Amino acid sequence: MATKADRKSAPSTGGVKKPHRYKPGTVALREIRHYQKSSELLIGKLPFQPLVRETAQDFKPDLHFQSAATGALQEASEAYLVGLFGNTNPCAIHAITIMPKDIQGFPGGAVVKNPPVNAGGMGSSPGPGRSRMPRSN
Repeated sequence: MATKADRKSAPSTGGVKKPHRYKPGTVALREIRHYQKSSELLIGKLPFQPLVRETAQDFKPDLHFQSAATGALQEASEAYLVGLFGNTNPCAIHAITIMPKDIQGFPGGAVVKNPPVNAGGMGSSPGPGRSRMPRSN
């Protein structure tokens, strides 16, 4: 007859260890933090280019795009989508799932509260209350 201590110490699965699983939501929160820290584009360049060309064909056929123009459109599109989903986030917290009516509830589309900062490119401003000239003491 086995004692109580023997039964507790012996693994009942034959020594096979179960793989580690995180609690529901832990990995999702980790991904959210990762993407909030990152600044790279999330839509691939190759899938985005045909989408731009196809959309432009509806307005004027035989258009050509510079790569810088496609990149600017992609930056603007992602900034718009980030703002749109940022504005619908309170709806998602309450209702779990975002429905099209939740997105359409914002007049004029999304309002980007914190637009991406231009990293010193052309037309960049130093920000509110800051001048381009260094202070003279």
